[in-house]
Order: sequence, then C-alpha cells, then structure tokens
Amino acid sequence: MLAILDRAVATEHDLLLARLRLMIDTPALQARHLDSQFRLQEAFVRAVDPGLEYDARAAASAVLGVTHTALLRWAAGDGEPALTELFRDAFTAAFGHAP
Repeated sequence: MLAILDRAVATEHDLLLARLRLMIDTPALQARHLDSQFRLQEAFVRAVDPGLEYDARAAASAVLGVTHTALLRWAAGDGEPALTELFRDAFTAAFGHAP
C-alpha cells in the first residue's frame, strides 16, 4: 500500500513539474497565469474592508510574487529542492520570516 502511495506522490510531482514547465515555455500560458494571479489578487482585495484596499493589494501582490518566484526556481531546479523549502526561503527573503 505504501508503494502505491509513493508512486502516486511521484506522479503528482512529475505532473506539476510538467505543467509548470509548459506554462513557463508557452507565452500564451504565461499570460494566462499572470492574468489568473491578477484576478486572484483582485478577489483578495474585494474580500477586505475597502479602507484597507491599498494594504490588501500590496500584501496579495507580494505573496503571489513570492509563490511565483519559488515555483520558477523549483522548475529550474528540476523539482528540487522541495517546494515547501523554497516557499519558506522565498517568504523569508521577502518578509524576514516564513509564515
């Protein structure tokens, strides 16, 4: 049973890496990805108090930028190191600590 789970995790890892590489290598998919990030940022902003719009926009933009940077590094490193490590390092670089 554990071997089946290990294979499933490896398959998910490989699938995510392949999808990410496809997005990086295809201009139309890059544009779609950036548009999705913008829409997600807007959803965050709409979910908060209108008086905090600027702060929410800045925070959402920073967090999305950090995750995007970590994903690009992960793809460039052929799926290494682990995404959790890259997210931690990227958040620490941007904010001085990881969440």
